Amino acid sequence: MYTSKNQGCSSGKRWFKAGRAVEILLLLTVTFLLLNLITSFIMNRINAAVQFTER
Repeated sequence: MYTSKNQGCSSGKRWFKAGRAVEILLLLTVTFLLLNLITSFIMNRINAAVQFTER
């Protein structure tokens, strides 16, 4: 138990860097997913409009 606690203290800065990288990765993933969602929604609207004009 004491050794694990000591390791946690020694790798504090390294873990901060890793946390920072994970944060950026999550941000990029969320942005990508949002863009995907918006694009698909716009494509659906365009598709519906085209089908409506074809009728």
